[in-house]
Amino acid sequence: MSLEQLESQARRIFTGVEVFSEGKNPPKNEDFVGSNETTVVLSDGATDKSGQSFEGRSGGELAAELVVETCLNSDLVGEELVHEISNRLRGLYEHINPNALTDSAFRFAATVVVAKLVNDQIVITQVGDSSFRINSTDTYTNNKIVDTLTANTRKEYIEATSDIAGSRDFIMPLLKAQHVHQNNSDSPLGYGVIDGSPVPSKFIKTYTFKQSDITTLELVSDGYYGAFPQENTLDAYEALHETIERTDPHKCGEFASTKLSDDRTVVIARLSQ
Repeated sequence: MSLEQLESQARRIFTGVEVFSEGKNPPKNEDFVGSNETTVVLSDGATDKSGQSFEGRSGGELAAELVVETCLNSDLVGEELVHEISNRLRGLYEHINPNALTDSAFRFAATVVVAKLVNDQIVITQVGDSSFRINSTDTYTNNKIVDTLTANTRKEYIEATSDIAGSRDFIMPLLKAQHVHQNNSDSPLGYGVIDGSPVPSKFIKTYTFKQSDITTLELVSDGYYGAFPQENTLDAYEALHETIERTDPHKCGEFASTKLSDDRTVVIARLSQ
C-alpha cells in the first residue's frame, strides 16, 4: 500500500454517531458516552453498596464520567489507557472519597469500551461487561461469572418463593461482597473493572482491526442483557428492549439478571469512506 493510501485511511473519522441512553430511574443514569472524530467511548458506572452520595451524584456516575472524559482526551490505548484512567480515579478518591484508597467496599466502579482510530487501524479497549459489535455481525461480550451465578441465585429464589419484590434483597449480601473479586486475578470469580485499583492484564482486552474492514461499530451497555438486534439502528435496539421486557419482565427467565431493570445505552458509529 502506498503512503498516500495510508494517509488517506488515517484521515478516516467516526461520523454519524447515534446515541440512545436511558436510565432505569430517569433522570438518573450511570451510563455515559462520548465521541470525537477519532474516539468513541461508552462507560457503565456501578455504585458502591455503601450508600454514599456526592453532592447528589452517585459514585457510578462520577466514575463513568471520568472514564469518558479521560478516553476522549488521551492518545493511549490498551493497558496504558486503563492505567491512566485508574490513576485519575485514585486522584478523585483523594479529594472526595479517601476510604476507597484502602477499602475496596468504598470504591466506585465503571466499565469501559472505547474505540480509537490509530493510523490505519481501529484499536478497541474493553474492561468490564459492556459489549461491542462490528459490522452488525461480529459480537464481543465480556460477561462476569459472578454476575451469572448471582442472577441464577435470584432466579432460583423466585422459582421457590414467587417473591419477585424481595428477590433483590435476598441477593444483596452477595452483591455487597462482590467487591472482593474486583481486579482480583487470584479469585476464580475475579473480574476487571475501573475502580482506581490496578487492573490486571488478564482483565484488559485489546482488539485491533483494519479500518478498511470496518463500516459500523456499536457499543452497548448491559441494559440490553447481552442481546443484539439484527439491524444496527436505534429503533431496532428499542424494539429489542420491548421484546426483552415482554418476554421476561421479571428478569428470571431467558434474560436472568440481578435486577429487574438497568440503565441501557447504545452508541452506533460509522467510519467515513
